[in-house]
This record gives sequence, C-alpha cells and structure tokens, in this order.
Amino acid sequence: MIELPQQLIDIIHQARAPSVPFSLSIEPGELECTQVLRYLPGKRLACRARYNDQAVVAKFFFSPTAKRHFQKEVKATEKLLQADVLTPKIIFAKALTAGCYCILYPYLDSAFNLSEVWTNPIETHNLKLVWKNLVKIFANLHQMGLHQNDIHANNFLMAKNGLYLLDAGEVKSQAKPLNLKQSADNLADLLIQFPISQQSKCLNYFSDYSSLRKLNNSKLLKKVNAKLIEKRWQRFLKYKNKFYRNSTEFIRFKNNHHLVIGRRHSEALLKDISNNPNLFFNEKAEYLKKGNTCTVIKILFENKHYIIKRYNIKSFFHSLKRAFQKSRARKSWENSNYLELMKILTPMPIAMIEERRFCFARRSYFICEYVEGDLGNEAYEKALDKNKIIQPLEKVLENLAKANVVHGDLKATNFILKDNQAYIFDLDSMKIIHDPKALKQGLVKDRNRFLRNFA
Repeated sequence: MIELPQQLIDIIHQARAPSVPFSLSIEPGELECTQVLRYLPGKRLACRARYNDQAVVAKFFFSPTAKRHFQKEVKATEKLLQADVLTPKIIFAKALTAGCYCILYPYLDSAFNLSEVWTNPIETHNLKLVWKNLVKIFANLHQMGLHQNDIHANNFLMAKNGLYLLDAGEVKSQAKPLNLKQSADNLADLLIQFPISQQSKCLNYFSDYSSLRKLNNSKLLKKVNAKLIEKRWQRFLKYKNKFYRNSTEFIRFKNNHHLVIGRRHSEALLKDISNNPNLFFNEKAEYLKKGNTCTVIKILFENKHYIIKRYNIKSFFHSLKRAFQKSRARKSWENSNYLELMKILTPMPIAMIEERRFCFARRSYFICEYVEGDLGNEAYEKALDKNKIIQPLEKVLENLAKANVVHGDLKATNFILKDNQAYIFDLDSMKIIHDPKALKQGLVKDRNRFLRNFA
C-alpha cells in the first residue's frame, strides 16, 4: 500500500476542505496535485496534477462505497471507448490504501467545457459543430445500451479532435439499446441544459440522431417535447433544494433574528448587511423607490453596486397575515433563480433576508446585482427606431411563455435595456403555471398589460 500525505488523510478521515499542493509516490513516478477541480466531502476528490511530467486529472475515491464507485468508473470508461465515444483513457487505476482508490486521466489541454456554449451558443461557438458531436455521442451511447445520468456542462469538453464525455461513473448501462421512450428522456435531459431561447433551434439537430439510430424523427421529437416541461420543473426542484441550504454555491445562516440565504461568493456582503439590514436605509442612501409596500435602494460594496429591496410591514395585522405566508423576498429569490436556471436575463439574485420575532413576520429583503441600463419606458422614449427596443422585450415575453411563466406586472419600468438585450425584474408576483388553460389566460393578461406601455 502507498503512504498517503497528511492533506489527503485529513480529507478522507475528517472531511476537511482540500489543501493543495500535495504529492504522493505512485509507482513508477511521483504524483503532484496542484489544483482542486471538484470536492465531494466524504466521497470524492478530483485534482489537476502532474505525473511523470504529464498533465493529468487525479480522481480519488474514499467513501465507504469507494471500491464499488472506483470499479464502476473503470468499467464504464471501457464501455465508452467500446461505443466509439471520445473519453480520456485511463493512465493509472489502483487502490492506494484499503479505503482509498485513485484513477489518473490525461489532462486535456486547450479544451473548454460547454458552459460557454450553454450560455451563448450562437456568438461564442459554432452551435452546429457542438450538436453534430453531441448527437453522435448520444446515438452511440444509446445504441450500446448506455445513458449519461448526470448531464451538465462540465461533463463535456470540446478539444481539437472532438467532443469528450467525462465522468464515466455516471454512465448507466443495460443489456439492450435504449428504446424510443428512454432515448427521448435522456435527450430531454441534454436539451434543458441549453438556454430556453435556443432549445427549438437545437431540436433541428435531432434528425441526425434519428438517422444514426434508424428512428422515426417525428415520433422522437414529439416525445422529447412532451418531456421538456416535466424535466425543466424537476431540474428546478433539484436546484431549489440547493439554494435553500448550505452547498458549494449557496450559504445559509441566522444572525440577530434574521434568516439569511444567499450566494456563497457574496458572503462578506451578507455578513455585513445581516446584522441590521435596515441601517442601510438612511438619509444618505440612494433611493430608487420609496413606497408603502416596498423601498428600494442602490448600494456600493467593495467597488460593486447592488440593489436592496425591502418589503415593508404596514401594521400589526399585516405582520400577523404575513406570518402564515411566504415572504415576498422569498418569492423573488425563488423566481429569480428559476429565470437564472432557464437562462432568461434577470439581475443576478444575491440573497434573501427574512426578519422574524417569535412567530411574527417583520420586514424581508431581496438583494440582487445592479444592472446598468435604461428602464424600458426610458429606452422607448429615447429610441429613434422603436423596433430596436420592442424586439428584445418581445424576446423576453416569448422565453417566459416557453418557461411556463406569468410575470403578473409587465410594466415597462420592470425591464432594463442593456447592450440590445432586455433584463426583467420585480418578480415577487411571478408564477410558474403548469395548467395549459390557466397559463394561456395568464399570458394573455401579461401581453395586454405589456402592450398598454406603448399605446
């Protein structure tokens, strides 16, 4: 067995955050880990490393089921290669100790993951090339009875010689090729990773998949489309579970009668605000709105501007009523994260803060990034060509409808125009509606309210 460095021992036995660099001797050379790529406490660690003067990715497995996951990944990698799917070949795969296993893969230089393509496929990369590679990968997988169970941007790398599929341990297998229903289900999982505005365009490339697998493309598209709404909602519920608890991306804590939930990268801001959010609403604050129901200010923190929206409590009876309802800050937090997930432009949600005294709801606060631009009504009034303003606004409405969203208050002042793109905000009245009849009625009301802005 191999002697493990103290940093790796701490990670395995005490679930401590990884500390790099660290090195260990693996015959016939030395492995030096220099960067943490992914860490799942008590389960797995992936590092960028060097081994015998070669850039590699080192994956360590150390949970009670480490041996099973290690063996599963080795076998799945072999199956991917047999299916003619580009995936990094294993350089080294052995047990380091009785409870720790390691796999080394070559590090793919000059490769990018697909998060940029997910975000802006038309301008950033050749969408057609990406999808030609994707449909070939998935056609080969499905024909071999394999399907990727964890589809996200980081599990695909575009290199000079093609598109690589990573994380073989998440590839499931069965004895027969996937049937039409199973194939549509997995393809829908792939499709929802792309911006909702691009999904219709992406469907055009499924004809290549159908040709490769000799399937009826019309039937395939029908089943994929039927799955999309369900998949979007499932994906949001999974994400919702993350943004209400401590996770890699989010932080949750209580401070002086305040419940704070927000993005981990803004922890310093949240700690500063959460002691007493109301202190920021003083005579020196830059007020954007002063109302009975809500007050909005713009603040500067560490050279970056943010918006804080305070939802006010008007009376004791208002407080009592709110005690049994979801706060408006919480609604804004959920809805803005839903739009973020759908990749519909909205100011980045940073946090929600709820103040409670015993069972009584007090004020709540929603914090988001400040987007520099013109409000919809201002942009429309200044524009010589009104269509240049209407078009990005119409695109937002179109994407909201695809995402089953009724905004509920489509005033022109609830849009910001920046770089020929429209951002939508003020989301505490927004609803995600699954019933087709109710959705249609809500969308008609939204459009009528939108059109009144320009009557």
